[in-house]
Amino acid sequence: METERAKRLAGFVSWVGANIKGYEKGEAQVFLDRFFQAFGHAGLKEAGATLEEPVKKGEGRGGEQASPT
Repeated sequence: METERAKRLAGFVSWVGANIKGYEKGEAQVFLDRFFQAFGHAGLKEAGATLEEPVKKGEGRGGEQASPT
């Protein structure tokens, strides 16, 4: 079991070195999916992970919520 995990993690590290270039917005989700696969999950969703949710802009300037009066 531990040997198999070590092999998967080594494969992940190798994959990251060959494929991840540091573009966080474009690579983060693929990185996380492969990360969870290295730990034996089918992917990040199957592991129960969630990705960030977009923040809705409020009614005030600059996205701040207008205070109720």
